[in-house]
Amino acid sequence: SLMVLGQGVGQLALNSGADDISSIVIEENVLRSYGIKSEEKARKFLQESGFVPVRRDLLYNYLDLEGEAVRRSA
Repeated sequence: SLMVLGQGVGQLALNSGADDISSIVIEENVLRSYGIKSEEKARKFLQESGFVPVRRDLLYNYLDLEGEAVRRSA
């Protein structure tokens, strides 16, 4: 988890093939305690690492910003 390992190791993990840097996070304050102060900062971290951030649910369905399911293009 990014929250346990930190941003540097998180970037290394993503670049080594990890497809997820965290499971569903219930409490927003968990992210804040590890330096991710906003969703915008989390998105920036992923983009700077060369990835496209997406939201997903527990079944790996992509979600829009309001949490509604969206279709993936094939």
